[in-house]
Amino acid sequence: MRTEVLSIEAIFAGLWDRRCILFGDTRDTRYNLAHQDSPASPYKINVRCLPDNDFDLPFAHEIGRHLADVLLARKGRPQFHGLFGIPSAGTQIAAGFLREWAQNLHYVALEKTEDQVGRHFRLTDPDEYEYNKGCDFWGVDDLVTSTITKLAVVPALRRPVLGFSVLVDRSGGNAEELLSERGIILSSSATTASMLAYLVSADKISSDQADEIIEKDTAFCRYMADNP
Repeated sequence: MRTEVLSIEAIFAGLWDRRCILFGDTRDTRYNLAHQDSPASPYKINVRCLPDNDFDLPFAHEIGRHLADVLLARKGRPQFHGLFGIPSAGTQIAAGFLREWAQNLHYVALEKTEDQVGRHFRLTDPDEYEYNKGCDFWGVDDLVTSTITKLAVVPALRRPVLGFSVLVDRSGGNAEELLSERGIILSSSATTASMLAYLVSADKISSDQADEIIEKDTAFCRYMADNP
């Protein structure tokens, strides 16, 4: 039986209940690691299916269904035939996206490695390079902070990547602008401000807490815009 797609408010509630929204200055975002002088990020969202964050796989799939629903409602939505999820959070989210999308998509799996230079991606099955000739792709992930990871994954496909769907654009609009300059679409469901507004309305955090996070996040996003 098909269930209703979760609203963004229901997803934020689920993330909060699963302790996936974490507040407190952190410097372990990909952008912070690449820019040592950048301000600390005032929060992070952990949507990886890891044992230590009490996150259940069906809920990750529901996030994917939500992202597909948002893109389906987009005016002049892009046409693509291939889908990939950025490991590790995006891999689980992509499974739900596939369930909700209105047409069959060819899914390709990616593997990720990390070193001092950054993140590197490749197709799990090298034969996919030949199979996917002429196939345009769409990517799925939990959020975007900067465009570092999104642009790092594009060469691995060796095919056009039309865009990405993410739950939260926490870049202050900077990521959408940078991707657009490269002809890549960013479809996001929420921003830092809209997430915090929900948490205040649901009595999860105080308005003073939200204001402090916004102030720090604005400085973080301003630095990212000046130092892409």
